[in-house]
Amino acid sequence: MTIRRRAETQKGPAPIARRAVALVGALSLVASLALAACGTGGTSTATPVASAVATPAGTAALARVGTFTATAAMATRYYHTATLLHDGRVLIVGGCCTSSLVAPSVPLNTAELYDPKTGKSTPAGSMASGRMYQTATLLTDGRVLIAGGENENGTLASTEIYDPATNRFTAGALMGYARYSQTATLLQDGRVLMTGGATGLSSAEIYDPTKVKWAPAGLNAVPASASPSPGATPTAKPSGYMNSWRSGQTATLLPDGRVLIVGGQTLPQSADIYDPKIDRFTPTGYTNVDRFNHTATLLPPPDGRVLIVGGSTEPGSAETYDYRTGEFTPTGFLIGSRTNQIATLLSDGRVLIVGGFPSDTSGEVYNPKTGIFNRTNLMTTPRTSCTATLLEDGSVLIDGGVGVYGGTQVAEIYKS
Repeated sequence: MTIRRRAETQKGPAPIARRAVALVGALSLVASLALAACGTGGTSTATPVASAVATPAGTAALARVGTFTATAAMATRYYHTATLLHDGRVLIVGGCCTSSLVAPSVPLNTAELYDPKTGKSTPAGSMASGRMYQTATLLTDGRVLIAGGENENGTLASTEIYDPATNRFTAGALMGYARYSQTATLLQDGRVLMTGGATGLSSAEIYDPTKVKWAPAGLNAVPASASPSPGATPTAKPSGYMNSWRSGQTATLLPDGRVLIVGGQTLPQSADIYDPKIDRFTPTGYTNVDRFNHTATLLPPPDGRVLIVGGSTEPGSAETYDYRTGEFTPTGFLIGSRTNQIATLLSDGRVLIVGGFPSDTSGEVYNPKTGIFNRTNLMTTPRTSCTATLLEDGSVLIDGGVGVYGGTQVAEIYKS
């Protein structure tokens, strides 16, 4: 699961002490609206198309599905990550923040393990550096790659590896660029694709866990038909960077092994496809509306479409992408407008959408067979910038986030 968080404006990151003011829900909403205004400026070169206009789905959408119940309290966190381990436990890492009235807020270096069998959380090892807005990727060998993020000293290029066998974090290889609010996607061959970030990056790079090394992505060798004269050495040339720098975008692994990258600043209506076989990014059409701080979820086979929901500029809309045709198509009708929400694919193929602005106390479930969003019962506490993790029994753990009075330590379980 790729978890997305907040995008920064083009002016660069604000000091952490200033961002701490946004912990209350009302001020966070103001920040979200400001981001939306930034994303609709004159920098986009996407071809304008009509907004996706959907009509209410009728009384079928009024039926409430699923309930939320509180589980054991955990550390207060937001802008953190949560990763389902091979043994069924959930690793929860970092986020914001320790705070002081006289000092800047400091991102957390702590981690914890939630065990669904006991409904309790226990401390895990600590990272070398506190970080928030990082990514967390479960590697094929069961370890977890924690990459980038931000702390009180700025944006990070460092990575750490968590090993559940030892319950410890160890230093990993440095990325080529410092990044936060980037995407991380596990490819079918076990490598990890990292794209963009809120520091204004159009670049991408790939981590190879077998070589413990990062390398640029989108750099292709000169093809044989363009080889230089005999005796000369072909060189790599840049030919596949994304259309623009992106932050608040999504990246989704497709069934054919390619990666769909959608939206983000500064081209919120554009989309790229990364093909690891040829190491190249290519444009693939335009979304029906501008999108950043949205979610993207791969629907299970035989469907294979990608459900794209909400975002800072069009928080009430949804559409699907079909990788077989390359087309974006409006779908459904969100009951609540949402940005910075979390989307989770359920065991039965439906998609749970929770939290976000301004619908931060409610959830919705999308049924791909009908194209309808059904409302859930209310969460036990309002939240946004939280995490949601599908557990082995089909329930969903929802942890942390920002509520009405700031960060919350309340965790809850969703059951259909």
